[in-house]
Amino acid sequence: MNSETPSTYLKFRPWLFVIAAFLLLIAAWSSLIFIAVKHAPETITVQSSNSGH
Repeated sequence: MNSETPSTYLKFRPWLFVIAAFLLLIAAWSSLIFIAVKHAPETITVQSSNSGH
């Protein structure tokens, strides 16, 4: 049996906070990109003029 409390466990393993923050960032970016792709604006075709410019 392991008698470590959760606060002691995290005190000696601070890199777990870094990994948790990194995973949270990946989840946030993934959800934002998914929402942006799902609600993309319409494509607009640009008509070029024949004025020679």
